[in-house]
Amino acid sequence: MKTSAPVWLAVIVLSGCAHAKTCDVSSNGLAFGVYSPTSTANRDAIGSILINCNGSIRAKLSLSVGNGAAASYSGGRKMTRSSGTGTLTYNLYTNAHRTQVFGDDTDTSVTQQIDRNKSVSQPVY
Repeated sequence: MKTSAPVWLAVIVLSGCAHAKTCDVSSNGLAFGVYSPTSTANRDAIGSILINCNGSIRAKLSLSVGNGAAASYSGGRKMTRSSGTGTLTYNLYTNAHRTQVFGDDTDTSVTQQIDRNKSVSQPVY
């Protein structure tokens, strides 16, 4: 059975001037593969989000906690089956050591700042 957990991406413009400014955002998928509920092994995967801001834009990249019941950054995001019961706890990180939860600067989570005229390729672990 396929499950999904929407996580919202936000690029917030922090400052800039009145002429043309844009941020282009793209990402590749983050697929964890097949999960076995009897396995104790972590299912690690790596994806990335590419942000390209031109002009005098300063922006902040943040990821929502998602809409799983009882989800939190410190306690984990929740993926809930579309039918029946069962919840899978997971999280998304900004670093390979998986110590910085990718979020919105609340509940111990962190964001990524994008400076003026910069392109950033942010890994998601």
